[in-house]
Amino acid sequence: MSESKLDFYINIFESLEDSDIYDVVLETGANVETNVDRATANFVHGCQSQVWVIGEDTPLGWNFSMDSDSYMVKGLGNIVCECLSEMTSNELEQVTMGDFSSFSVFFSTQRRQGMQAIINKCKQISKGN
Repeated sequence: MSESKLDFYINIFESLEDSDIYDVVLETGANVETNVDRATANFVHGCQSQVWVIGEDTPLGWNFSMDSDSYMVKGLGNIVCECLSEMTSNELEQVTMGDFSSFSVFFSTQRRQGMQAIINKCKQISKGN
């Protein structure tokens, strides 16, 4: 996983108050343009909100995108997808929620479960399932 992408967000969030963190994530969700097919095959199970994730295997590695009806979830999910993008299938297989532990401390247990579900979906996509 690209530590620089994840570290970028951790560094930003460490400098903010809790309410400001949520504002950044909400703003990210509101401003991210996605073109994700909301088909059943792309649906993420395990999230409280409705979430869809797609992935494309490119020469640089996988490229993931997601969409949700919730700006908070859309912002958080797109950060996760950005951190997982440009990884190979083998690299994705090694990713665990522990890799996001320094990042996930800023969010509730419910949000962490949603992050885990998005990570799982990206890994599933990379395996061709």
